[in-house]
Amino acid sequence: MKVLKFGGSSVGTAESIEKVKEIIKSSAKEQLLIVFSAFGDTTDYLLESGKKAEKKDKNYLKIIKKIDALHLDIIEKIFDNTNKAHVISEVKETLNHLEEILEGVYNLEELSSRTFDKITSFGELLSNYILAEYLKQSGLEVSLHDSRKIIITENVFGGARILIPDTYKNIKKLELKSKINIFPGYISSSKNGYSTTLGRGGSDYTASLLAGALKADELQVWKDVNGMLTANPKLVQSAKTIPHLSYDEALELSHFGANVLYPPTVQPALINNIPIRIKNTFNPEHEGTLITNTVSLPDLSPVRGLSSIIEVALLTITGSEMFGLPGFSKRFFEAISNKGVNIVMITQGSSEHSITVAMLPTDLEKAKETLSIEFKYEFSNKLLKSLQTEKELSIIALVGSRMKNYPGISGKMFSTLGKNGINIRAIAQGSSETNITCVVNKSDLEKAMNVLNEVFFEKEIKELNLFVVGVGNVGGKLVEQIASQQEYLLENKLLRINIVGLTNSKKMWLNKNGISLKNWKNELENEGEKSNLSEYIKQIKQLNLRNSVFVDNTASESVAGIYEQCLESSIGIVTCNKIAASDSLSRYKKLKQLSRDKNAPYLFETNVGAGLPII
Repeated sequence: MKVLKFGGSSVGTAESIEKVKEIIKSSAKEQLLIVFSAFGDTTDYLLESGKKAEKKDKNYLKIIKKIDALHLDIIEKIFDNTNKAHVISEVKETLNHLEEILEGVYNLEELSSRTFDKITSFGELLSNYILAEYLKQSGLEVSLHDSRKIIITENVFGGARILIPDTYKNIKKLELKSKINIFPGYISSSKNGYSTTLGRGGSDYTASLLAGALKADELQVWKDVNGMLTANPKLVQSAKTIPHLSYDEALELSHFGANVLYPPTVQPALINNIPIRIKNTFNPEHEGTLITNTVSLPDLSPVRGLSSIIEVALLTITGSEMFGLPGFSKRFFEAISNKGVNIVMITQGSSEHSITVAMLPTDLEKAKETLSIEFKYEFSNKLLKSLQTEKELSIIALVGSRMKNYPGISGKMFSTLGKNGINIRAIAQGSSETNITCVVNKSDLEKAMNVLNEVFFEKEIKELNLFVVGVGNVGGKLVEQIASQQEYLLENKLLRINIVGLTNSKKMWLNKNGISLKNWKNELENEGEKSNLSEYIKQIKQLNLRNSVFVDNTASESVAGIYEQCLESSIGIVTCNKIAASDSLSRYKKLKQLSRDKNAPYLFETNVGAGLPII
C-alpha cells in the first residue's frame, strides 16, 4: 500500500491533471490512498473572497466567478460529453452553497474563524470530487472518502490541532474496498462536528496521517520540483537534488524555509518509520528525494543542504538584571508565547547579559509590546536596557546530521561569508549540531546562498563575475580572450568566468545571468542604456554577486577615482589603469589596506613601456 499526495501545482491545469492520471495508473498495481490539494490558487481565492465579503466589498462575487471559471474550464477539458453534465451540475451546486455562505458574511459584516474554515474547505471538496470522477471515467476503480469524518481535531478553527488517537482509530476502521481511495487534504472536523482545517501544509499532513496509521510501504509527496534541493533554486540556479535524507535532516531543512515539505508531515512517518519520497509530477522519471530513518553510505557527506528564511526580524534584550537571575528566561519566552509569537531562532550570550531571538517581521511589534509590559519595572529602574529590534534580515541554515563528526564546518561557513563581505548578525548552533544557523542582511541572502552552495556542493568550481569598464582595443581583446578560454578554464582550472557588466563611454549593459560573449557588441549597443559610471557602480552593488571583480581597461581618472567604493563593497579590482597606483602614497596605502580588510583583491599591471617608471 502506498499513499500519494499531489499539491496544487500538480493539479492546477488540465494538462497537469493528465500527467497525474498517468502516474496513478502506473502505480495502481497495489492499493493506493490518494490525497489532492485544491486546484492551483483556489485556496488563496477563497481566503480573499471571505475577507472582501466581511468588508462589505462586492468584489467577492468576482472572485467566486474566478473560482467557477477555473473549475469549469478544467471540467470542459478533461471530461467527455457523457460525464460532463452531471459533474458540472454537482460543482455548480457546491459553488452556489459557497456563495450563500459568503452572502451571509457580507450581510453580517462578520467572518468568524469557524466560518472561515468552512469557506476554505471548498477548494479541496471541489478538486477531489472532480478528480475522483475523472479517474472513474478513465476506467479506474475509485472511492471518494470524506476526510472530515476521519480526521478529528480540537474545537479550534484555523489550523486546528489533530486528536491523533481519535483520528488513527477512524483511519484503521476504514473499509478500503476500491483499488484507489481518495481523501481530500487539508480539511477535517472538530469533535462536535464542525468543519476545521489543518492550516499551512495541511494536505501533506493528511497524507502522512493516513500513511502512519495504516503502516503504508511509502508516502509519496508529488510537487513541481525534483525533490528537496541543496538550496532554494530561486536563489541558487545550480542547486541539485539531494538523493537521500534522514528524517532529522528533512525536518531541519523544512523548518528553515524549504517549502517542499511541511515540517509536521514528517512526524507520523518518522514515528511509524514510513519512507517519504518527494517526486516531481512534471518529471516522474526522476528518482526525487528519499527520506528515511538512516541514510545509505554513498550519501553520507557531512553537509546535506542549505535552507533559508527570506524575511526575519531580530529582537534583543540586554541588561545586568539578566545575569544569574532565576526565571528570567522563563518570563521572557512565556510572555512571547502567550501572544502567539513563533520564535525561529534563539541565541544567548554566555555571560547571560543578552538574549536574541529571530521571528517573522509581522510578529516583531507584538513581541516588543508584550516584553515592554512584562519587564516594565526592570526598564524603568535601568536594570535592563531598551529592547533592540532589526528588520530586513534573513536566516541561513547549513544542515547535516553528520557535521558534528567533521571539524571545521562552521569555520568554513563563516570564513566563506566573511571573504565575500557578508556581515553575520547572529549565530546559533544546536547541541545536536544538525544545523548551523546565522542571520545576515536580506540584501546579502542570494550572494550568501550562492557562495555557500559553491563551497559545499560544487566540485570546487570557483565562479568569477566580471564588470568590465572600457571595451575598446584593450577591453575588446580581453573579452575575446575570456570567450576563447571559458571552456578550458572550466574543465582544467575549475574556474567559471561570467561577464555580467560591460560599459564604454556611450552605453552600459548589465545582465545578472551573464552576457553572451558571442554577441556582446550587439547586446551592448541594442540592450544597453546610456552610460553613467555612478549608476553602473550602483547597479553592481545592488546585484551583490559573489566573487565580483571590477575590471578597468581605461586610462580614465574618473574610473580610477571609484576604486575605494568598489573595495568598500568587497568588489575586487583588476586594472591596467596606472592612475590610482601612481597617485599619492597615502591613497595607494589606503587602497591596499581596504583590499586586505575587505578580502577583495586589488591587482594591477601594464605592459612594456606604459607603466614606466612607476610599475
